Amino acid sequence: MSAEDKVGDSSTGPEWQHLEKAVQEFVDGGNWVLDRGFRPTQGGWQCSLAQPLDVQIGRRAAEVDMGLAFDEEQDELFCRHCWTVVAGGEATERRNRAWFQELGYGVVLENDGTGMFWAELVPKSNPDLRHPKYGSGSTAIEAVASAAARWRVEQVGTDNARRPGDPLP
Repeated sequence: MSAEDKVGDSSTGPEWQHLEKAVQEFVDGGNWVLDRGFRPTQGGWQCSLAQPLDVQIGRRAAEVDMGLAFDEEQDELFCRHCWTVVAGGEATERRNRAWFQELGYGVVLENDGTGMFWAELVPKSNPDLRHPKYGSGSTAIEAVASAAARWRVEQVGTDNARRPGDPLP
């Protein structure tokens, strides 16, 4: 069996295992993994990174593995074999914001001047009722991801304890 035949073959390990090298290259280039790495979503596996994907690393990964597609505009590296997405920070922030929108919240970001970003949740149904400093991070992307992680922890055991990308109850 050739290496190409093994892409996406879960009998040799996790079906996304072949993407670990690309993720490690992104990390070695200064990015970092959010939400504990690869996790299942409604559309397949996903690994979210904090910063936008390095274009040269993404293009090189897609050249080496013909099953991969790098979408610079969407900030994603996608595997057509195992339906796994490595999402850069911009894609991660878009997904988290869309997820909060589905839940009925807007996200407002504030930079406090010390290099810290804060995510504030604003319910669409009552914009006067705000949840300040709901998530934080050294970047806007981290602050929104922090807010999403906090939401999941606070909503454990409820229908709202979903991850971005999971279907609404």
